This record gives sequence, structure tokens and C-alpha cells, in this order.
Amino acid sequence: MPSFKLPIVGTIVWANRPDQNNRNHRDHPMIVLEPPKSDDPDAEMIVVVISGSLTEEKKDTCCVRMRSGPTAHLKKECWAVCDWVLSIRVDEIIASRGRGFVANAEMREIYIVMDELAGNNP
Repeated sequence: MPSFKLPIVGTIVWANRPDQNNRNHRDHPMIVLEPPKSDDPDAEMIVVVISGSLTEEKKDTCCVRMRSGPTAHLKKECWAVCDWVLSIRVDEIIASRGRGFVANAEMREIYIVMDELAGNNP
């Protein structure tokens, strides 16, 4: 059982994953889109990765503002990269990196962009 409360939709968590080119492993902030169904360490959740290296919004991104909380360790305006969706396990969450929450309006925007990328009309 994890030593922290399980994340819900909109929670910002951190996990170590490679970049989109499957190269450089580093800790990435991520937004939970589908929470784990149990507290089993192998339980999986669906997340979208947050990038702090973009300088402007692109077609496949949504702004995540700093008001998501200092405990999430987002030091500046960041972007949810809506075509960078991963499945991670509960035991991959780095609890020491903290967590925060994304506002409901921003979550709605993320889902709209993801629907558009999938060819669905919102």
C-alpha cells in the first residue's frame, strides 16, 4: 500500500519517464486523467505529461497555470502536452516531489484538445 493518498482526476503527480523521443529519463510532472482503480502498487493510471520547456501554446497543448499549488513544484507556467499520454503504475509516483491540482476549466480544455487530436468534435 502506498504511503500517500491515491491521486484523483486532475491531480499533478511526478514520475521518472523518458522524453517523447524515448531518450532522456527524468522526473516529469503529470496530470491524472484516469485514477488507479485500487491502491495496489501495480495499479495503473492514465496521465498526460506536463512540459515546462515550451514557450508558447501549440495545437496539442493546454496551459497549466502555477496556481495549481507550490506543492506541485511547478515554478512557471507550463503546458499539458495532450498527445503525450502515458500509463503509469502507483509505485512509479515520486511522492517526495509533491502534488497539486489542475483547475476544472483547465481539465476541460485538456479533454477538448485531446478529443480534437483524436478526430472527435467536442
